[in-house]
Amino acid sequence: MEKQKYSSELKFLDGLRGLAALVVMVGHARWLFWEGFSSGYVLHPEEYSVFEKILVYFFSLFRFGHEAVLFFFVLSGLVIHLKYSRKLAANGSVPFDGGNYFKRRFWRIYPPFVFAIILTFVLDYYGQKAGYSIYSRQTPNNLLNENIGLNHSIVNLIGNLLFWQGGIVGAWGTNGPLWSLKYEWWFYCLYPLLFFINRRNLMASSIIVALLFIFPFFIEIGLPSFVISVMQYLLSWWMGVIIADVFTGRIRIQFRYLAIPAIIIPSMAIWGGRIQNSIVAD
Repeated sequence: MEKQKYSSELKFLDGLRGLAALVVMVGHARWLFWEGFSSGYVLHPEEYSVFEKILVYFFSLFRFGHEAVLFFFVLSGLVIHLKYSRKLAANGSVPFDGGNYFKRRFWRIYPPFVFAIILTFVLDYYGQKAGYSIYSRQTPNNLLNENIGLNHSIVNLIGNLLFWQGGIVGAWGTNGPLWSLKYEWWFYCLYPLLFFINRRNLMASSIIVALLFIFPFFIEIGLPSFVISVMQYLLSWWMGVIIADVFTGRIRIQFRYLAIPAIIIPSMAIWGGRIQNSIVAD
């Protein structure tokens, strides 16, 4: 009965992750296929039909794609840690099966990632041959022209397969949204180390994550931008770990006291990521 309940909880959480991913996907599609609200629609609303105006305001619900990514990160941390948190709540000395963990994480993330890389290359190849304006950066959307990528080199491919995009290498072709998978992979890699600390001392593991968030603001040691951004967004993912520990009783506080941190901490991750991006850009 307990196992069935746990399975139902995971299905529910995976369903929430799926909804968050859907919001992100529609948000990116909205950005790619539309001229935008302030840069387009408000300048000539009379050119839109009543139905098109309805679509403008309906799809504005999906403009919070970045926030949906952070919500996805929180859910990911919760799902990954929930099983281990249950075991730790029952037996504080539970071992960590690193081989099985990384095998499951690999098959979870790499098959769809490789498929996306192949599909992007095929679509970009035929899109360029067809002469679509997006590939010559001649679309009516200046924001799109400035941000779309066209790099399909071997070096870029290897860098993307190693999840170095957004720092050491660029995005794979026109598929800029692959950036979020980079974070998931490095969160997976950092989790075993943080698990061993969390197993011994819950407070210490959370303090380390908080210090990783603060560290780049005060000390410059030439870290690649993607490393800094992982340190920033880990804070959001770790919020899910904390929620899992509260849910299983390892942290004994009531859920309602998590409401404010659950809002503030992901917001700090957004703020920190944007600040660091501006520092790197300068």
